[in-house]
Amino acid sequence: KSGYCVKLEYICDNPYVEFPNGYDEYLKTRSKRFRQELRTTENHLKRMGEWDFSFAKSDEEAKEMMDKLIYFHLGRQSEKQGYSIFSCKKNRDFFYDLTHFSTSHGKISMSAIRLDGVIISGAITITTSTTMYYWIPSFDIDIKIGSLGKVHIRELIRSCCDSGIERFDFMGGDESYKYQWATGSYHISRIVAYRYTVQCQIRKNYQLLLNRIRH
Repeated sequence: KSGYCVKLEYICDNPYVEFPNGYDEYLKTRSKRFRQELRTTENHLKRMGEWDFSFAKSDEEAKEMMDKLIYFHLGRQSEKQGYSIFSCKKNRDFFYDLTHFSTSHGKISMSAIRLDGVIISGAITITTSTTMYYWIPSFDIDIKIGSLGKVHIRELIRSCCDSGIERFDFMGGDESYKYQWATGSYHISRIVAYRYTVQCQIRKNYQLLLNRIRH
């Protein structure tokens, strides 16, 4: 609209994985150390018992996986600053409702790793015809076996390859573990419109100052 100052602001990077040549060829492109980390974690799992990965196939199974994911998320957050997104009952009810969500454009899926039938890792993903979005994961912090969360990601990526999904998207955030998997990334930004030009200039100077401090 004429008369308004508009500015594009960078928020964060969004890593993603593409695997045009299939899972096996993609995995070969990851570092040797990283692949060994995955093998070591899987070997630990095998020594502890029988383990398997699966998506929820019924409402009851989805609820069971959500129950565990919420429990794990609350437990992990208790050792950090801030609050778990699941601390609020309203939020918990919202996510329980999402386990039933499915349209022609995509669906919400629950997945889990079980050890001797007991869920030890869970994740919520959003899947379209071309992309799986890695939304909210959590795992049992009492299972001290290495990189359980990364094994869960590996199984999700393998499922993408098996079902013809072209991209695994980590969504916003530049955490280092995402770049161990990523083959690319894009920027997440916001467009801000200011009523007065002076507001835009103050905001611009403030952002420049923050960037200098950060660097």
